[in-house]
Amino acid sequence: MIQASGIFPLLKKDGYHVTLMTTESGKKIVEHDPNIDEFYVQDNDQVPNGALTAFWDYMRTKYDRFINLSESIEGTLLALPGRANHAWPHAMRHKYLNQNYHEFTAEVAGVEFRPIGGFYPTPEEVKSAYDITISHGQGPYIMYALSGSSQHKFYAGMDAVIAQLLLKLPTATIFLVGDEACKILECGWENEPRVVLMSGTQTIRGTLSLAQQVDCVIGPETGVLNAVGFLANVAKVCLLSHSSVENLTKHWVNSYPIEPVGMACYPCHRLHYGMQHCFEDAETGTALCQLSISQDRVVSAVLDSILLQKEMPRECA
Repeated sequence: MIQASGIFPLLKKDGYHVTLMTTESGKKIVEHDPNIDEFYVQDNDQVPNGALTAFWDYMRTKYDRFINLSESIEGTLLALPGRANHAWPHAMRHKYLNQNYHEFTAEVAGVEFRPIGGFYPTPEEVKSAYDITISHGQGPYIMYALSGSSQHKFYAGMDAVIAQLLLKLPTATIFLVGDEACKILECGWENEPRVVLMSGTQTIRGTLSLAQQVDCVIGPETGVLNAVGFLANVAKVCLLSHSSVENLTKHWVNSYPIEPVGMACYPCHRLHYGMQHCFEDAETGTALCQLSISQDRVVSAVLDSILLQKEMPRECA
């Protein structure tokens, strides 16, 4: 939804009434985007996969312009297990799938790419997020998105990174965010007042609103970092895994992408639903590409971002 949001203002500029077809969970992310006029909401799998082509053919007759982003990124530029391109040789995947997600989305939509789009909080959400930050000292404020949607989107060195940041930034507050399952990753920080445990306690909108109020967001390739990608006042320290800089962070501003080192499989341009096609570290259970990123690199990137941070209005791009 966040990556698609860049095309909505361009369609509005061309004079279109924009209807977004999505699920209820997708709608929550963009429901206050001023560039969307109407929602066509469906349940997950309401239309069986085998009937999608006929459904889309019917729906396109109802509109002057019908843009289908289904599998435009996940499936095309990020290969799905079981699909032919998932089994291509690595060099071939990199040659053909190493395209920027934002540029590709704009091209599919038939609009000129611009580095715009993002998350639009309500005034109430902005105030609530701001109140959370100022209630935890003077800052700097750092958000750590603990995990992504797959096993390879987890960094085993996170505890050491947090500890070093607390030592080097004596007034900093670190917000740990994630879903209910991420609570296990918060273990050990319960008695540290400058580490705020928020996994499973916030809605996704609450987390994305808070991300706009902090100075730096750290995390894997996940929606939280995408949501602030074009915000200059929020630094992004992104631990890349299956995407390249070209794919994901090329157009982000105030961005510090960190690529794995010494991994012939990086960037794999693959989606992973387990570790069958991913090299796993037996001790930590994490992907070797993430293990190859040193804690010092992450800490240095955060410190650099804090040092260079400028005061800017907290608003959506």
